[in-house]
Amino acid sequence: MEAFLSNLPPHLTDRTLEKQLRPYMNALGISEWSCYSSRGKNLGWVTFLYPEDGNRFIARHGKTSLPNLPPSWQPIDNRPTATRGASTKKGTRDRANLHLMNVLVFVAKSHKPPDPFHIKSLHHRLQEKSKQRNQHDAPAADDAIIFTVMSLRCGHNSFRNPSQALTFVQECRMELSGLAKFGKKLLVLKYGTSVKIEIPYASIVQMIHKSTPCTFTLVLNEPPRFYHLPNGLDELYRMMGQLGISSQGTSSSQQFFRGTSIVSYPDHTKFAGKCMVYQFYVNDPDFDHKMITLERRSLFEIAHFNIAHDERPNNLWELDYTTSWDLFYGHLLNAGKTNALPFRILYLVQSLVWNNYLHPHVADDLLLKIQVLFKEARAASQPEPISDQAIKNLRDGSRDCLPFPVHGTEPHLLDPQEILDYLLEVEARIRTEGDYRGTLFGPQVANHHAWIFRAMVTPTRVTLHGPELEPLNRILRKYPDHTDYFMRVQFCDEDGADLFVTPKASLDQIFHRYREVLKNGISVAGRIYQFLGFSHSSLRSHAAWFLAPFYFHGQLQLYQNIIKSLGDFEHIQIPAKCAARIGQAFSETPSFISLEETGIQWRNIPDVKKLDGDIQRVFSDGVGTISQEALELTWPRLLQGGSIPTCLQIRWGGVKGMLSLDTRLRGRVMCIRTESMEKFPSRDKHNLEICDAASRPLRLVLNRQMIKIMEDLGVENNFFLRLQKIELDRLRAVTADAYNTGTFLHMQGIGLNCFLPTFIKALDKYGIDYRQDDFLRIVVESVVLRELRLLKHKARIPVSKGVTLFGIMDETGFLGEGEVYVCYDSYRRHGNVAIENTLRDGLVVVTRSPALHP
Repeated sequence: MEAFLSNLPPHLTDRTLEKQLRPYMNALGISEWSCYSSRGKNLGWVTFLYPEDGNRFIARHGKTSLPNLPPSWQPIDNRPTATRGASTKKGTRDRANLHLMNVLVFVAKSHKPPDPFHIKSLHHRLQEKSKQRNQHDAPAADDAIIFTVMSLRCGHNSFRNPSQALTFVQECRMELSGLAKFGKKLLVLKYGTSVKIEIPYASIVQMIHKSTPCTFTLVLNEPPRFYHLPNGLDELYRMMGQLGISSQGTSSSQQFFRGTSIVSYPDHTKFAGKCMVYQFYVNDPDFDHKMITLERRSLFEIAHFNIAHDERPNNLWELDYTTSWDLFYGHLLNAGKTNALPFRILYLVQSLVWNNYLHPHVADDLLLKIQVLFKEARAASQPEPISDQAIKNLRDGSRDCLPFPVHGTEPHLLDPQEILDYLLEVEARIRTEGDYRGTLFGPQVANHHAWIFRAMVTPTRVTLHGPELEPLNRILRKYPDHTDYFMRVQFCDEDGADLFVTPKASLDQIFHRYREVLKNGISVAGRIYQFLGFSHSSLRSHAAWFLAPFYFHGQLQLYQNIIKSLGDFEHIQIPAKCAARIGQAFSETPSFISLEETGIQWRNIPDVKKLDGDIQRVFSDGVGTISQEALELTWPRLLQGGSIPTCLQIRWGGVKGMLSLDTRLRGRVMCIRTESMEKFPSRDKHNLEICDAASRPLRLVLNRQMIKIMEDLGVENNFFLRLQKIELDRLRAVTADAYNTGTFLHMQGIGLNCFLPTFIKALDKYGIDYRQDDFLRIVVESVVLRELRLLKHKARIPVSKGVTLFGIMDETGFLGEGEVYVCYDSYRRHGNVAIENTLRDGLVVVTRSPALHP
């Protein structure tokens, strides 16, 4: 027998639900039962081995009907987060008789029979108890659970059928047999010796187990990792192993090729990055025992459900992915050409499909309905009915995000009309929050940032994100009304992390795919975004800027025109150097000042050089000067949050470097050393762009290169170990009390805009421990763990008696050989000092970063 639970506390796991129900079961003398919940929703089920136990539980804790009440007493459907009111009928009058975690839970007899596997599991548990009460005959926690599997199917889940039943729609079938290995962090499917598929548990939304026939259906939020051996190598390795020629011929020493799909099945290439539901048959003699062990580990959500299977979606065009996509993209292009919808709306609707939130057919219906709304609004001279923020909430919002089509999801939540109605509700809520949003994204943010589209190119697909706030650079500032034609594209792994090179797998095919995207661009709603350039910082994060053609002042702007307008790069023959020089224009320059409007003049001054034997040394490399009056004009343009600076890091046409205050200069003037500061000739010198300013004190932290150089200079290891121990002790003390926690978060710059450090300290004053709240505790733990990882892997050891400064030269010649002038502010917050005020005249160590070891 099975009981159905509704209105459970959100985010309740199976183990937590079992822990909460156990006292009630013990009070009724019920011992043979099991439970499971639907993750992220407020639903759960309890299966009883004996029907009489279930009847007793429902008789004691089942919901009861209340007498007729006036309409004012009837509960109102407030659309809960997970199901948006799907499980609560408007006007019901039931009383709950079960309390879990101070929440009223409604209990009723389930309308469906219990899953046969749950009954088998309870029988198995009863037999295990009779054999050995205090010991479990199960593999160790570190042992992998291996199933024998057959066949592999790729497709998607759908409710698009008359019965609205959850159905697996097959798009591609691969006749393979092998093993499914459930390890610590991921599931590995091995088919023969040549095909390997890795699925991290973090990507599994739900695994649906069907008893007859026995299948596992994996619903993923990102594509798996596909590996294969080159043609012929798998057979060669197998024969060498049989002959005993080399023990290194096993799979442990084989170098797999990371691919974009299962190469032996070309049809899978079309669906590898689009359809993220995989189903395979399980044929294992010890299935029940292994399945129970797998559930006990709670690696991911497992649902037992008799999911339907559609093997031939081509008969229904609305289920076939390829046909649906062609129709949807055709409507998308037509809406863009006729200006029926703004491009940002088209971009976001396409992102719902590419990011695996909606099937193309559902997105097509939604697109047509939105188009009708915009047409009616324009005819009535009304504002746009739906904003891009409302659609972004469907994709990225924590409470408004679209659910995946899994067991427990209500079918109407993925219906186009229901999605549209909910979009209108979200839009109404956003408009009521307009004043608050105006304070967050006010003129201060608008003057220094722009809303930019983002994309992630992975080994199998392209996902669309944003628009997000991005600091301005020279290109974005030059075309302020065309920022939606620019896109920041990141090349990464399926989960958004960097794609790391490993000797166990070749990434040649992945790099070939990246190269094709760089050559051909990304097609979004009729626009083709093509490669434009990258800055040094974006290159380190494996990102680049893409551009879609547009008209500006009657001229078509392509990437050739934009690069040519930056300056003359023809004299640079080295490709890497040329790319670096072009990248100057993409450096983040959130602040700028117009030289023409402010009347700032510039003059060229020579570099300061000196012969050291046969070597000529330049002491003024990249450092110019600026007058007091000109510097004061830049202060109001800088980002707030720091003190008044006297040094600026600038970009000006082809010039890059530093400008330091020289009080001897009169008027509004800046002095540029063209020989060392100008990297390429440019006519685009209207604005002086400011990358950074010496407006706040910066701590000194060691890194691997600096430690290596200091070791070679004779510094003992105990010095570094002592500094590391001091930092470890400081991190341990962070969570000792709320005051330390708030100070630590403030020093790390976490949550300053929402006053999180102050909030944690205020909670402590009222006797509230922030650690009792999961969110606040996780935030603090994440920041501490980040610092620990940097300390461990990058040797970022803070030096209390050190400071990071902007390096400039002594224009006056006052300093002698071997002398430096150090000027900095102590960073104080409520008596805490981030940089100790202990520097005195004497010996100091001067270094730079990056410091390359010879």
